[in-house]
Amino acid sequence: MSSLLTYTIAGRTLRTLVNGVCLAAALFAGPSLAEAAESEPVPVGERMRALLERDWLERDLAFAASTASKTPSPGMNASGVTTAQDASGGCDGIKNGKWGFHTASGERDPWWQVDLGTTFKLDRVVIFNRTDLGTAPRTRNIRILVCNVDGTPRDFHLVYQHSGDVFYGVEKNAPLVVNFRDKNVRARIVRLQIPGRCSFALDEVEVYSTDDPERNVALGRPADQKSVGPHSFRGTMGEVSRVNRTMMDSGGGFMLAHTKEVVQRGKELARRLSRKSPPDRFQSLLTNLQQLEQRLADMEKSGEADEVVRRRIYFEARSLVREIAFCNPLLDFDRLLFIKRRKPGGVFHMCDQYYGFNAVPGGGLFMLADPFGPNPKLVDLLSHSVVERGRLAGRKLNEGSFLSPELSFDGKTILFAYSEASGRDLEWSPTSCYHVFRVNADGTGLVQLTDGP
Repeated sequence: MSSLLTYTIAGRTLRTLVNGVCLAAALFAGPSLAEAAESEPVPVGERMRALLERDWLERDLAFAASTASKTPSPGMNASGVTTAQDASGGCDGIKNGKWGFHTASGERDPWWQVDLGTTFKLDRVVIFNRTDLGTAPRTRNIRILVCNVDGTPRDFHLVYQHSGDVFYGVEKNAPLVVNFRDKNVRARIVRLQIPGRCSFALDEVEVYSTDDPERNVALGRPADQKSVGPHSFRGTMGEVSRVNRTMMDSGGGFMLAHTKEVVQRGKELARRLSRKSPPDRFQSLLTNLQQLEQRLADMEKSGEADEVVRRRIYFEARSLVREIAFCNPLLDFDRLLFIKRRKPGGVFHMCDQYYGFNAVPGGGLFMLADPFGPNPKLVDLLSHSVVERGRLAGRKLNEGSFLSPELSFDGKTILFAYSEASGRDLEWSPTSCYHVFRVNADGTGLVQLTDGP
């Protein structure tokens, strides 16, 4: 799941992808932003540092995976995810409508299975389908096979073939429930399979025995699947399970080779930026990098650096390179204007995310002060603002969706779009469309400029 981040710098627009929420931003330069009506600034430095460290851990995992497997195999993808790691998301207890596991795209006769550890007499199997992006029909021909031993192909036998009707999961509270209560079906390994070619993905699989019909005996058990692909992840897509959180916290082992690569990139970045800035601006940072580089060399020579030390020096290197990047002379502003909006609903297409009837209420108009410093502060610009003119006069804009902020060149006026987000699919009405609003940069003078369907 990704969202769009838009920066506007003196008429130039840059875009990138950000997970979770959709942000659009403009940049303040100099002291033109007044401080009159906005809310009290909220320190967010610690939260931003936590997010940065999470990103650095993911990068360390990716480095370790690329080092371990330069040539992906059917049992491991380019990110180093194995079939067992991906399959674990099918029985980790997380149900969100996305995929808990995902075999290779277009795999022939793909399967997923869970080892219950011992043989159980089955009461029922509950299958929560993947329901995002209109993918639910892919599994309409699903079948269930079982075996009571270690699980070679000849040991499995078919115990259920689905009718061909589409089934769902958490989205419509309509998972497929296959009842085995009076059928004397015993299994140690439960396998789900799709005949023919399919990009097989499910959200979650639960298995219940007649001994205790309320306990999911598949939860947290070892799982596997036929193959992995680029959409395979450790655990459930869009979530971090307890097992995966432990993996993330340990990164990829913090190899010294990775930290050396980070240091080298920092030195090259400083060399490029110093052509456009006074060289002494980078001198202390480069000195710190050189000292860190020497520490790395000493660690390599002694071979005695444990993981705690390697992690610490890796984070130091990342922090130094980040400081160097923020010395870019183009970053000559001290406040960042942005909107927050929730991921829209509706179909995925070129423009549907911009329709008000697909918008999900929630978000706002914010300013981040000192965004490149150690202690940035967040300000909600509209927390005390009431619409002064237009159909929504007298109301606060706290129950709709925001889009497309634009900042005037003098930094004093903001234009943005807002929708009440109350319409249904393809409803063109005043409450389901976006309208243009104007507000002063201090949150005063909020007015509605446009209206109608």
